[in-house]
Amino acid sequence: MKKALLALLCTILTITAKGQVVNGICYYKLDDSHVSVVVDQEWDSQSSTMIRHDYKGQLYIPPSVVIDNKTYTVTRVDLYGCPDLTGVGLPSTLEEIAEAGFAACSSLTRVTLPSSLKKIGRFAFQSCDNLQELTIPASVQEIGMNAFCTFSDNFKKLTITDLAAWCNIEMEGIVLTDGTVYLNDKPLTDLVIPEGVKTIKPYVFCGFKGITSVHIPACVDSIGYNAFMGCTSITKVSADDIASWCGIHFGPTTILNTGNPLNLSNPVFYSENLYIGGSSITELT
Repeated sequence: MKKALLALLCTILTITAKGQVVNGICYYKLDDSHVSVVVDQEWDSQSSTMIRHDYKGQLYIPPSVVIDNKTYTVTRVDLYGCPDLTGVGLPSTLEEIAEAGFAACSSLTRVTLPSSLKKIGRFAFQSCDNLQELTIPASVQEIGMNAFCTFSDNFKKLTITDLAAWCNIEMEGIVLTDGTVYLNDKPLTDLVIPEGVKTIKPYVFCGFKGITSVHIPACVDSIGYNAFMGCTSITKVSADDIASWCGIHFGPTTILNTGNPLNLSNPVFYSENLYIGGSSITELT
């Protein structure tokens, strides 16, 4: 299944436009002032195949490059399918990791994402079999479907640096299925939504199996679709008061083929209890 998916991605993402190589790095112009780092490719007429010049070892990407006497800023990387790439130094100007941007970079062990990063594309780290950890900066605003899915057993932790910012990320769907999630230097088990957060976007905690308790403050007025999908370890949910809890707009409920309702935006679906002021609600007024 994984090989079939990677083959499909390879077909979809093959770059046919010619980039320009400067100091061993291939750049593709995005517009008049920005470039993406890509894998250099050329057509071999004798074999009628596209030959890739994959990056190997450690790659250091500069923040800018001069092409035809004009300076371009590096804002995007697309390094799909470089199995011998072991490390990469990303520039402080980077804004986007392309769809499958590091997919199938099976020797990659560590990547430091810069604080300039805004978007992580679909399947961005698919089949990075030796990647052990990844830290998401607070600058990230968008994460595509399956960005961190199918991590191998070598993957140790996904780290969130800013919980309030994480709650507001636009996620296309499920982004994580395996791996321990950390909030800075501690495993994320007791999830306390920060004061000031009004909206918890769809899917933001989807697949966070280590969460055992959740506290929702009164400032939260909406929780998106499938925000807590797969958080099967939740045993306790607490809120500031009943009035604020009643004011929360939860994402839509899914009706299963059996007729049973499934609302995975509400963490109470898993805990089957709600605590107010330290006490579990048994009589609801």
